[in-house]
Amino acid sequence: MTIMLDSVLQKRYLHKVQIQLMVRKRWAYLRYIQIREGLIEALKTGGEIKSFLSVGCGSGLTEVALALEFPEIKFNLTDIDTNTKIQQRLGVRMTTEWAIPNVRFGTYDTLTPSPESYDLVASIEVLEHIEADKQAAINM
Repeated sequence: MTIMLDSVLQKRYLHKVQIQLMVRKRWAYLRYIQIREGLIEALKTGGEIKSFLSVGCGSGLTEVALALEFPEIKFNLTDIDTNTKIQQRLGVRMTTEWAIPNVRFGTYDTLTPSPESYDLVASIEVLEHIEADKQAAINM
């Protein structure tokens, strides 16, 4: 059973996250639009998407906005940082404070195959920082 937020709260929270994306670094909102469009296109082509893996989520704001827009999809937001550093991010605080049920944060080493599989994997500005980029892409 999927627990959903009240639609009015969901829209209010989404608006707050979108504003945060716009006032942060210039490309933050564009990252959101790019991943959102990819997700919409994947859904249009008949793909059923129940799970989404974000590799290198940064603050997690993009994915929190997407989780609010697509409450039926489970979002797994990962980064290479330790769980302690991840817990300090704005996206984590929003997710916790607003009790967004379809978001999970964690770490992921792209050089190790994931024990889980996902319907859609997104990663922006990550592979160019990894020496073994081909292996990382295969694992993702």
